[in-house]
Amino acid sequence: MADFKSNYTYENWAHTLKFKPELFAEPETEATVVEIVKDALARGGRVRTRGGGHSWSHLVVTDDTLVQLDKLNKGLIADVLNRRYTVQAGIRLKELIHNLALDGLAMRNLGSITEQSIAGAISTGTHGTGIRLGNLSTSIVGMKLVTGTGDLLTITEADEDLLNAARVSLGALGIITQVTIQCVPMYELEHATYFCKFDDVIDKIEVLTQENERFLIWWLVAPIGPKDNVLVITMNPPGTPPGILGHAGTAATVGGNPLPMDTNDLLSMVLTLLFPHKPFHQFLKRRGRYDEIL
Repeated sequence: MADFKSNYTYENWAHTLKFKPELFAEPETEATVVEIVKDALARGGRVRTRGGGHSWSHLVVTDDTLVQLDKLNKGLIADVLNRRYTVQAGIRLKELIHNLALDGLAMRNLGSITEQSIAGAISTGTHGTGIRLGNLSTSIVGMKLVTGTGDLLTITEADEDLLNAARVSLGALGIITQVTIQCVPMYELEHATYFCKFDDVIDKIEVLTQENERFLIWWLVAPIGPKDNVLVITMNPPGTPPGILGHAGTAATVGGNPLPMDTNDLLSMVLTLLFPHKPFHQFLKRRGRYDEIL
């Protein structure tokens, strides 16, 4: 039976959202989720679901019922042969990728952090880097959700339109209780960092995104860094040609012009804190399950 609390206060990680729902519940079973929805339906109420709280979005704000799925956080089916894992919706990404690694598997792509729940991450379109890599939801090949009428709906690849709609549904189709993920074999990435001129990078952005599997820019504006400089981070399979940025640890060039290796003491200090060892030019092998800080 659903256990409702009436004194719960929600606040997101950035402290930009704070509210008190009328009712709050942490179901431990799928059946309890059904119960919660049917209770709201019977009294003409509404239900919203929260994840890890790593969003500025107002999607979760409600003066009615708020549901948190943190106790629905178990692995259910491990189909290692087909590289498919079925897990409960509340499992956090950091736990999921750890569990996958035990079977030599990984997710094809990750976002900037791994604190979110899998359901929250896919429902809000969380993405990583890489122009040829889909967002997290593209790896979902099936799911279960409790609809607004309290019915349990199973969605498979055979339901192509419905699956596509449910992958990034913003919670509008119901409360996701399970997802099945298409995984990939564990992989390694070579991680390199470059300190570059903003205009040089923008001028070559199409080349940079095409020749790097994963590519991102940190624009460190004042007071952190000069506004015309950026930190470029690439992550590629081992053996990938260095491309126009050159090898990490050597004088990187764009269009044949050497890029600055340093600017000022403040920026050097900040980058050293962000990137241990050498602040500008790391070249480290990291497993595909690594917790991205990017």
